[in-house]
Amino acid sequence: MWHRATEPRNTASNTAVWPGALRPQIDHAECGRYTPPLLFRGLRQDEANLSTQQPPPETDARISGPDAEEGRPGGALPPPSQGSKTPRCLTARAGAGEFVQARPQALPKQRRLAKRRDFLRVYETGRKLFSRYCVLFFAANELPYSRIGITATKKTGKANVRNRLKRWTREIYRHERAPLGLDAYALDLVVNVKPNAAEVNFREYRDDLRRVLQKLREERGR
Repeated sequence: MWHRATEPRNTASNTAVWPGALRPQIDHAECGRYTPPLLFRGLRQDEANLSTQQPPPETDARISGPDAEEGRPGGALPPPSQGSKTPRCLTARAGAGEFVQARPQALPKQRRLAKRRDFLRVYETGRKLFSRYCVLFFAANELPYSRIGITATKKTGKANVRNRLKRWTREIYRHERAPLGLDAYALDLVVNVKPNAAEVNFREYRDDLRRVLQKLREERGR
């Protein structure tokens, strides 16, 4: 029996490194479209065909059209309620008898006393009027308008109580300074809130501060 002689393999040519100019250029876009046969060596024809097929895109499992269920979480949100827009804090304060506005006009900063030396000058050179819930100190200034300062010691209560009484005092003064003509007297006022003011509501405190402000106008009108 004759045996066909086989040629020895040239291992040198198989392991040779391609020069840069002769290195084959691979088009990756084309590789994505046409799968090289070498990648499927050893696979059957049907297995190779299955590997190159792309799975169909998944469809949305939610039902659309007339059979869709209304009110699902993915649907449109309901419109906001058209109720009252007043904040709850203002509603609670109004229920307690405090005069509030949705957007209160604050007293300008130049109409307030903020420096310690101004307070000391009023205490040392001014006069004072007493009422049930506060003590009013006043002294002349060299400005074309009046200013006000407010003090409340820790004996009055916690910080929230002191801040509430200060806010009441500023609001009452802001509403009363024009009707009483307080700016015409060019005064620096200091209101010392007494501790018993923490136990009254807004109306009682307002009426008491109004009386002492009216007494101040009578003092300056003499």
